[in-house]
Amino acid sequence: MTQPRQVKVIGSRPTHIHASWPIFNAPRPLYGEPIWTGDFIHGIFYATVNPADNCGTEFIQRNADLDAWELIWVSEEEAVVEAMQRLTDEYPTEAAEIDPADPEHREWLVASWVERQRN
Repeated sequence: MTQPRQVKVIGSRPTHIHASWPIFNAPRPLYGEPIWTGDFIHGIFYATVNPADNCGTEFIQRNADLDAWELIWVSEEEAVVEAMQRLTDEYPTEAAEIDPADPEHREWLVASWVERQRN
């Protein structure tokens, strides 16, 4: 069974959706309840699925087949920490010159983190 790709996004998870229900995003309409349209991430179509529902497993599979991404929300601070860790691991000399408290450096770290999530 194909599982949807999990992608982290910066922001707050919609509070009206049960915390254990996955939220999917895609460039085409999805299966689930509720469904809605919103800001473009991987598309504008969103759906959530109650995994305990009779059709839950089937809807998750169908959404995976439709190239849906399962969204996982993180704070901007978590994204900056992850980006700094990756930079430190891959480019330690360059990382030593980055100050996450500097607004321009922080903006760059966030942008690089977002780009890495989508690729």
